[in-house]
Amino acid sequence: MMTRRGVLSGAVAAFASLTLNNTPNADDIKGRVVFLTSDDGPGAGTAALIDIAEQYQVPIALFMIGVSASANAEHRNLLQRARKSPWITIGNHSESHCLSHYVRCYRDSKSVILDFQRASAVLGLTSRPIIARGPGRNVWRLPGMRVDDPVISYSEMGIEDNTDDMLFANGFYLYGWDVEWQHDARGIPIQSPNTMIDRLTNAATHSHRPGKIIMLMHDIMMRTANATDELKRIIEGIRARGSRFGRLSEY
Repeated sequence: MMTRRGVLSGAVAAFASLTLNNTPNADDIKGRVVFLTSDDGPGAGTAALIDIAEQYQVPIALFMIGVSASANAEHRNLLQRARKSPWITIGNHSESHCLSHYVRCYRDSKSVILDFQRASAVLGLTSRPIIARGPGRNVWRLPGMRVDDPVISYSEMGIEDNTDDMLFANGFYLYGWDVEWQHDARGIPIQSPNTMIDRLTNAATHSHRPGKIIMLMHDIMMRTANATDELKRIIEGIRARGSRFGRLSEY
């Protein structure tokens, strides 16, 4: 299973378990705003994500990696198509994705900031604040909201805090996620559409802001027709339950 693992610290576990109640409330479900986000593009699934966003008129935030966006003509064209779509928001997911060495990466704050700045240049993100997501980390740094990743150790959190805070100070608003649509090593989605619909619309599902919930998926998941059909079912199911989709700018 391609998902992040770890042990919650006592304080973080207590925070993460807080919900208003254990029973879904119809008013909460109908009023919930779902924010769809996808990481690690542009890639094989980007065109399908843009197609779905435009077909269903649903906002999707695509957190892109700089080196991927500039890798070849096809990826550069996907970036330009995403920039032109009224339903797509492009987010900064760093230039290098930390080369997947996250612990070592986040200990060098200056290098991380330069990495994000290089990605902004490639992605054409010039206006601050810049919507961003840290590679390999479910971290939030937004006005009035400072939340660390609950699945890394408390001691490591303390080391990485400085980097996350410096990114925020340099105009990068870091968005984590509340619910992940996971995938296996082949990029095949794990949870069924019905499971995702239940989690995204259930008032008992923890979210960092009441009535608002961010879903994470990955670009690699949208390479097959089966997976794109499943995403369409998720969108249709959420709307059928009276919830709506929002842009990250309204989070």
